[in-house]
Amino acid sequence: GKTQIVPFSQETAAIIREYIREEVGNLEEIPPATPLFLGERTIGHMTPEALRFITKRLAKAAGINLEMVK
Repeated sequence: GKTQIVPFSQETAAIIREYIREEVGNLEEIPPATPLFLGERTIGHMTPEALRFITKRLAKAAGINLEMVK
């Protein structure tokens, strides 16, 4: 339940903007507190645990060794 600041690159920002355009249509139509990632099985936002699980699964599929990323 606490806020965490996570820096990311301009390339990541562009990818997130494109994701929002595809999912919502217009960035200006989104209220500031709207969750970025929505859960498939839950109503509303995706839990941090679900996002972590998906990230680990995709990293493994891409051949990224998460033990080396700290």
